[in-house]
Amino acid sequence: MPSGSIGWTFEQMMMGSFGIGNGGRKALGNFIYVDDNDEIQLTITADGYKELLKYQNRLYKNGAINKQAFSGVDYDKWTADAAKDTVGAWNWAANDYIGESVKDDFVAINVLEGPNGDTASLTDSQVAGASSLVVTKDAKDPGAILKWVDYFYSEEGSVFGYLGEEGVTYNVEDGNKVYIDEILNYKDGIGLGAFQYVDNVYGGYFPYIELSPEVRAAAGRKEAPVYTDLTEETLPSVMLPDLPATIQEANESSSIIADVGNYVGQMRVEFVTGTKDIDAEWDNYIAQLKKMGSDKYLEIKQAQYKRYKES
Repeated sequence: MPSGSIGWTFEQMMMGSFGIGNGGRKALGNFIYVDDNDEIQLTITADGYKELLKYQNRLYKNGAINKQAFSGVDYDKWTADAAKDTVGAWNWAANDYIGESVKDDFVAINVLEGPNGDTASLTDSQVAGASSLVVTKDAKDPGAILKWVDYFYSEEGSVFGYLGEEGVTYNVEDGNKVYIDEILNYKDGIGLGAFQYVDNVYGGYFPYIELSPEVRAAAGRKEAPVYTDLTEETLPSVMLPDLPATIQEANESSSIIADVGNYVGQMRVEFVTGTKDIDAEWDNYIAQLKKMGSDKYLEIKQAQYKRYKES
């Protein structure tokens, strides 16, 4: 299994299997989840996270996680290895990213049941980039800026953000919007081909509404994927946006999360690779997080969630 940021995505995907995945992708990106009592909790201090780290450590020791996972895997080497059938499992946006020669050898799995029967898929709201806009005091016409941003929440704006412009990056075939040949036939797959023309194909963060799987599949002349494991039982019961913050909360949490994020990233590597023993070091790990302000950060997120529910 390849890594870098990809390994972090794998870890996020598995959080639902260890009972700490409820809340959706944005929640997990902020180190929080919603527990069975509808309360915000930290993923990074949860017992489920400790067990997930142990699981990853077992995978690493058994060779199921690429030994280069935490030093970065060159994309070209990754696809070259995949072409030799040396990649057994991976996680990314679409199978195109692993290369045309082997993309059809992989079957999509969204949900894996954990040791205690927990399941929660890693998914997100269709609204992306909800807090990615700032209008400064120097703006001469804030209304015009907001009108421009609002455009990307319309159907036309979402199509433009994802597919580009008709006749330039896509054409209409039998009622479907289909990428131009330069994208469809790109040597490293349609997904990366579209990146040459359209910034928001995957991972972009200007505001927009995610297009339906049917429209996105048709753009590549494909059938929309059918995920039989995505059911009402496996979807998060709560799908959080980026919780709105007051200026004071934003200032406090940003300084805390910068230190916490770096420390968690460092310890995650040491725990998974076995440099440090998880059981022996866990209490010290929790104590260090508290020193960095993890309790205060949790308090802020709980207050934000309360306001969100009341709004």
